[in-house]
Amino acid sequence: MSRLGRAEFWLPLALLGLAAVGRIALSANGMLNFSTRDWQAYGDYRYWELSFDALSAATGVGLLTLDLEHDYTAAGRWVLLAIGLAGALLYLAALWQVLRRLCAGRRDGAASTARVVAWFLVVQVLAIVLLGTLSAGGVGADGLSNATWQAVSAFASLGWVHLQNSMNHAWLAILSLASALFGWVWLGRLLRWSRWRRAGVLGSYLLVLMLGAGMLAAFEQPRGPRRDAMRENRLLSTAPGGGRLTRCAIQVTLASGAGIASEQIDQRGISEGSKLLLALVVLVGGIGGGVGGGVTWVLLISAWRRREDGNADARLARAGRRLGLLLGGLTVVSAGALLLTETGIGSPYQAPPTLGDALLDAACASAGANLSSGLSETITGR
Repeated sequence: MSRLGRAEFWLPLALLGLAAVGRIALSANGMLNFSTRDWQAYGDYRYWELSFDALSAATGVGLLTLDLEHDYTAAGRWVLLAIGLAGALLYLAALWQVLRRLCAGRRDGAASTARVVAWFLVVQVLAIVLLGTLSAGGVGADGLSNATWQAVSAFASLGWVHLQNSMNHAWLAILSLASALFGWVWLGRLLRWSRWRRAGVLGSYLLVLMLGAGMLAAFEQPRGPRRDAMRENRLLSTAPGGGRLTRCAIQVTLASGAGIASEQIDQRGISEGSKLLLALVVLVGGIGGGVGGGVTWVLLISAWRRREDGNADARLARAGRRLGLLLGGLTVVSAGALLLTETGIGSPYQAPPTLGDALLDAACASAGANLSSGLSETITGR
């Protein structure tokens, strides 16, 4: 029974149970914009679609077979969001349990785990109020509804905020970064590192975000864009220099923590270099201690340590190396599978996917982000 209490055992079972309950809830009346004739025409295929969507929401991937805006009703969308939030909280509880065992050697951390989850919920409530005030135009019913959707979707790395037309990506990036730093405060206290060491990790993480934004801006230099895109500045490569750098900083920040695309990534909206860079940012993930996926910056820099004397740093180093190899291997294998699948079922009238498309979608699937280049939707769409 003690083994079932370990996160590596109970978390997969809990996520599968959550997905099963979510599929049942999504099958209820009023969740889909389908008539009885539509259900009869597709038969059990609809239930397979709902099972996939529920599991995707529970694990934080956010990839859907049904269209969120047209196929799901308002109630169905909120049920999906609730599944994603529950999955994120389960992941956070499991993460904190594992970190306590790795870093401090403690096994009786139920009370501490509950406090951390509760504080993260408090931060989300504050984020909802701020988004409702700053970006949604007020704290009325519509503003709070919009802000709740944005904050929870960003917190769970579901990537569904693009459906909200009034979203302000800049404020969402700031709140996403603040949530990541809040998680780092808790993690730094758990690691019992010195203030200078914690400040060094934080400073290096912010420096990586700035370097990523600069590289993304360099990759998206203007190169003869279409006139309609140039007129509306819809693409990064058509934005002015200063505006392009700001938008790149927002995109890199959201990719690192919230797993959200603030720019047009599909339909060749960005270059191959930008796709590979964003895939790398997604795999690195946030600074650590939060819900965002990826290896996390703390484990990545700890993986370079060579001491194997059984202390907390050595355990973090082993965890970082193993997780990095696991996510990297999953990304490569998934990218190859995506390309092979698209070759067999893709439309001959569409441009074939590139290696950057496959690596970006595979990295997002492995790390739990949603910056799809469109390849995954092409394969999973009906």
